[in-house]
Amino acid sequence: MPGEFKEKWLKSLRSGDYEQGRRFLCFNDNYCCLGVAYHLTHGKDPENQNDHYLAPADDLIPGIIAGSASNDIVAILTAMNDGNWIQGDNKYMPGAGWDEQQSFKQIADWIEKNL
Repeated sequence: MPGEFKEKWLKSLRSGDYEQGRRFLCFNDNYCCLGVAYHLTHGKDPENQNDHYLAPADDLIPGIIAGSASNDIVAILTAMNDGNWIQGDNKYMPGAGWDEQQSFKQIADWIEKNL
């Protein structure tokens, strides 16, 4: 991921300018952390606002190489944002590490350390 984008994403997640939601990229002006990334990348909200899983990882996060590793990153960020609720499987995934929704600040800290 380009450093310039990463810094912009971290700043946006920490800014308080985006209201955090869950289970949707963007819905009623509430964003998933990936919806924030999409908005920064494309300058608009995603057209398919309610699906974390159908959007290709490289469409959400620029510079992420497509493949299983990028899908893992999207899955981790989704679990952190949603508190392990996996919409596509319509199930809760206890024990995956984030049983409760993580704040945008917590997610930004994880991104800064791991990506």
